[in-house]
Amino acid sequence: MNISNRSRINKARRFFKKAPIFAFQELQALLGDEYTFEQFLGDLKLKTKPKRKAKKSGLVRYGRYGRMMQLVSIWRSSGDISFLIEAQQLRDRISQPYRLQVRYGREIKEYYYPPEVPINHLEAILELTKVCSSHAQFEEMKLEKEKYRVF
Repeated sequence: MNISNRSRINKARRFFKKAPIFAFQELQALLGDEYTFEQFLGDLKLKTKPKRKAKKSGLVRYGRYGRMMQLVSIWRSSGDISFLIEAQQLRDRISQPYRLQVRYGREIKEYYYPPEVPINHLEAILELTKVCSSHAQFEEMKLEKEKYRVF
């Protein structure tokens, strides 16, 4: 915006403040017939910067994020620091893949899941370890549970 536009805007506001009914006619007489009513209305309108939107966290896509925020809200309501410590531990590991170890007898198998998998899903799979008595049975039930799950 150059100086002449700024002075025209200031004149329009000043004239409108002094005599709102005749401001446009006085400005048109002063500036000439090329000054339109749309320009006059534009000059009177306050130019404000658009409000900034709050940035969304990029961590939302990770499966541990929901649990972490849940623990933070519990900490805020109760004041118990243990919830905050647990939330911080989740935050430290938020982008790391899940490592699930299943042991039946002396045999140990490890399963890896991407960090985007919801933590509730893995807890449900862990519940299967209590029900199953062998790796084969666990694999079968795990596949059944994951059949309709899309990560």
